[in-house]
Amino acid sequence: AKKALEEAAKQAAEAAADENKNLEEAAKPFEQAAEQLAEAAKKAAEAAKNAQKPQEKKAAEAAKQDAEKAAQQAENLAELAKGKLPEDLAEQIAEAAKEMARQDVPQIEKKANEAKAKAEKELAEAKEALEEAAKQAMKDANKLAEAAKPFEEAAEQLAEAAKKAAEAAKKADVPKEKQAAEAAKQDAEKAAERAENLAQLAKGEIPEDLAKQLAEAAKELAEQDIPEIEKKAGEAKADAGKALEEAK
Repeated sequence: AKKALEEAAKQAAEAAADENKNLEEAAKPFEQAAEQLAEAAKKAAEAAKNAQKPQEKKAAEAAKQDAEKAAQQAENLAELAKGKLPEDLAEQIAEAAKEMARQDVPQIEKKANEAKAKAEKELAEAKEALEEAAKQAMKDANKLAEAAKPFEEAAEQLAEAAKKAAEAAKKADVPKEKQAAEAAKQDAEKAAERAENLAQLAKGEIPEDLAKQLAEAAKELAEQDIPEIEKKAGEAKADAGKALEEAK
């Protein structure tokens, strides 16, 4: 999976730099990565069945879940590279909104608090808007565009939180606070961009800087997600190393 994702990132980066290069060429390595990740998920599921120790079982189940999620993401990226929107778009958008509200925003909040960035209000409003977006997306797949507005609101609030974190980084005297502020800024900017993308997808539009975003997504999957899955698969004694290396 890692090799395939690195190839997809390369193809997408080339397409971003050269308008004449077809982004569709990145679809094939994304599809290969999705296959390898699905294979790794199967091996982790087998390891969960065979696990003798609770700790190994837990690690195997986590590896399976993460590998399935990464496979789904690689499939979506392949579709987008072909200029298509995923079929179950409404469901995926709702899932993404929930994940951002439950995981991303609390993590940003934790870092912002460590940095004394005073972004509680913005982050609380971003969380509320994301929950509203998830609700709208789940309500009616034919009215998915209605989820765009709360996503745009969330993006605005997250951008505001990023500004506050940037100010906190400037003022910080303690290195630990400065580091937390910079991390909060980076995470909030990334989340704001993700919320903007989701707003566009909800409207049935494909982001303008798609090639650049696909290259970044492929890199993130290869450099962050796969090593995490590898670690859990290793703890679970799941024989998924080859599939993950190929997918990467």
